[in-house]
Amino acid sequence: MRQMRESGITFDFAEMKSVVRQDSKADGGHECWSGIDFRCVTATGEHLWIEIKNFDLSRFPPRFRGGKQREYVGKISSKSLAREIRDKFLGTAAYLGLTGTLERQPILYVAIVEPPRAVDKALLLGLSDQLAGFLQKRLPWTSPASLIVMSLDEWNKIYTEFPAEKD
Repeated sequence: MRQMRESGITFDFAEMKSVVRQDSKADGGHECWSGIDFRCVTATGEHLWIEIKNFDLSRFPPRFRGGKQREYVGKISSKSLAREIRDKFLGTAAYLGLTGTLERQPILYVAIVEPPRAVDKALLLGLSDQLAGFLQKRLPWTSPASLIVMSLDEWNKIYTEFPAEKD
């Protein structure tokens, strides 16, 4: 079992062909450039780039929970979360391009956003809309890239072979 933890969520990547924690030299990544959390290749050869944003309130002391919920709503409504998710992807792509290690394979960029409350999941639709189309318009290579925004529950329903759970 190959477990990797990020932002209070533990993933079981045992069935992945390869996993790189992008911001850790120990796990094959680097520490000099802002980027996504994980670059993975599935057993079937699908390239998944994964970014995790966990706003789960149980991770914070009760006195900070109201502020964290407002921060989540504010980040989505101001588009700063969308810019942050976009910039993580572009940072990783730029770093890999500059180092000559960017593989010319189709990439599925999965942004797992765990909202503070179940009712806040509806805001993920707005985040998806904010990010729609940026990959096709801004990337300097021809490999197809697509993006999906989902909650942890959705990840576990779609990617049953790579289960994840909150700590």
